[in-house]
Amino acid sequence: MSTMPSTHPLIYQSVIVGGKESPGVVTLSGHSRKHKWERQRPKGTAGEFSVNQGKDLIAFSASFFLADLDDVTAWDEFAKMLATTLDGPKPTALSVFHPDLVRQQVTDVVVEDLGPLQYDAKGGATVVVKFLEYRPPKAKPASKAQAKTRTGTTTLDPNAAAKRELAALLEQAKTP
Repeated sequence: MSTMPSTHPLIYQSVIVGGKESPGVVTLSGHSRKHKWERQRPKGTAGEFSVNQGKDLIAFSASFFLADLDDVTAWDEFAKMLATTLDGPKPTALSVFHPDLVRQQVTDVVVEDLGPLQYDAKGGATVVVKFLEYRPPKAKPASKAQAKTRTGTTTLDPNAAAKRELAALLEQAKTP
């Protein structure tokens, strides 16, 4: 059973990074999963192959809305933990959990950009963090896209029935 913000609002209001829940309320953006496709046109042919080179890494933003001094104070500790992906001799990727990231199969991240606090006139602040998915490379051969087949030899064609009917009508029109 899937969760939705309307049915489970509390698990959507924060993101868990490195085992720690973010302060304030978070909004994620830009976390779509793209695939890298290479187009290949063999010499002497009309048409191309679409070759799937695998999933691209997801780069996304998280806007943290910190409502009060308690949230801002908690942010300082959270930001130090985020900075471990940037600082030191061996930066480390951190585990991440948010229902929308689970749907995109994002499990680990590094920080690409840790923005400054932007204070509002109500005692709160907003900070934007840009994350990059961490996924070490695995050997995977590229795969060509293929049409689905029924028996392995016949290509499924959604217009097959219409084409057969047209062919029959053309044959019928040829007879005197």
